[in-house]
Amino acid sequence: MKLTKSKLKEMIKEELNEVRNTRFQQWQEHARNLDKLLISTHHAKKAIPHKKKELVKIEKLYRELKNLVEIIVGQSVDM
Repeated sequence: MKLTKSKLKEMIKEELNEVRNTRFQQWQEHARNLDKLLISTHHAKKAIPHKKKELVKIEKLYRELKNLVEIIVGQSVDM
């Protein structure tokens, strides 16, 4: 099998698509983990009322991270 320029370009494109898909999946996993964190903090507020101040800080950081992860996921789709 002779390797031509067009076949080489096609192989490179396929390889790049695979890399993009794995990065996208990894960032989606991060987003799901952040959602689980938010749910856990809601439950913890009820179960551990004396740690409410710390849990509010976690929720604040969650909101900031959620926005960043959404931006990164959007960029990985656009690549």
